[in-house]
Amino acid sequence: MHFQGQQLVSRETQVASRSVVALAASKIFVVHLGIGLNDLQIMNVKPGEEAIGIAADILLMFLTLNHLLSWLGDLHSFKGWNSETKVSGVSLFGAGGSPLQSKFEAALGELSNLRSNADTRLKDGGAEQIGDLLSKADQMVGQLDTMNKSVGRLNLHAGIYLWVWFLVMPVGLAAYALWL
Repeated sequence: MHFQGQQLVSRETQVASRSVVALAASKIFVVHLGIGLNDLQIMNVKPGEEAIGIAADILLMFLTLNHLLSWLGDLHSFKGWNSETKVSGVSLFGAGGSPLQSKFEAALGELSNLRSNADTRLKDGGAEQIGDLLSKADQMVGQLDTMNKSVGRLNLHAGIYLWVWFLVMPVGLAAYALWL
């Protein structure tokens, strides 16, 4: 998933998540479906069901740790790009910007112009100029409100994707599979 022009979760985290989910789901299916592994033969060796279970648990712990490290790196990267100090002059997620960022910067520019011209217009103007200022201010407030709602929906989706799909689901499956 891309979030304002940047990939939210790295390829490494996606692969690590897939590996954890695949192994955890395999173990869960084997246990719940009662599939016997006594007849399993790997390179002409029959390791036995207990040895396979121990190896699967060790591999699952390693893959889960690898996934958590990759995910934490993505989280720190996400938080680093999504900080208030990055907003002025640079896109929220690095070089290149986004349509949302461009609209936000345009609205900020309009507000700055309105503020710098307001004193002059109010001193020299009458009711028509004051009405023009109020109309322009209402228009900009509407633009900013629309952008704020878009950012809220995008942040909610990104949060679910990052926290639920790439943390809770794989780690939860791994924990359940290790518990079995």
